[in-house]
Amino acid sequence: MSAKVKAIKAKHEALGTKKSVWLEYFQLIGEYINQRRLEFTEISVAGSFINRELFDNTAGRNNNIMASALVGSLWAGGANTIKVIAPFGIEDNDDNKAYYEFMLKTIINVMDSPKAGLSSAYNEYMLDQTAFGTSGIGVFENEELETKKNTPIRFTAWDIKTMRIAENRWGIIDTIYNESEITISEAVDEFGYEKLSAKSRRLFDANKGEIEKIKILHALEPRRERSPTKFGNKNMPT
Repeated sequence: MSAKVKAIKAKHEALGTKKSVWLEYFQLIGEYINQRRLEFTEISVAGSFINRELFDNTAGRNNNIMASALVGSLWAGGANTIKVIAPFGIEDNDDNKAYYEFMLKTIINVMDSPKAGLSSAYNEYMLDQTAFGTSGIGVFENEELETKKNTPIRFTAWDIKTMRIAENRWGIIDTIYNESEITISEAVDEFGYEKLSAKSRRLFDANKGEIEKIKILHALEPRRERSPTKFGNKNMPT
């Protein structure tokens, strides 16, 4: 294990310790506003009757109404929600107008595609945002070759249960760790067979890839060693 990976795991654990003081509150919110246990402090049995102490659904109903209203106002219709305009200094002529109109149409078509999953991710994001105050949407490259040409990206909701976050000295979130659990077969599809551990490869070879699961940690943090004036992935701020 590299020193970088060890540092990420150590920080992930440290952020988990800081987050632990909020878990009781998150559990209550999950029960009485979302009307489901999200297993922050308790592990529930699938299919168990979990709202036996809930006698009024006002909080949950209002949370759904608020989330729906916000989603509807912010993404009522793609073309009416997003605008792509030329930056200052670009000549205002027919060719440039046509280019930016084409760019906008392409963006809207990709984001509105059912294969991209923005609609469901955005709805889940807003439900968690209005209930817990913290949520996110991850944007990834679409690995499905059949749909990648028309839908090169995909969206997925990140929730407070799986995320651990940190702010910089200005109060801006600049570090996000998100832990997910996927099957070994899914990991092979996304990352490749060779990038799996020896144990995971053995399970995959034993035809247990669709059954056995592994944890994946996505780490987004500031890039300290970079040149802000240069281009390229290694010089991006995160």
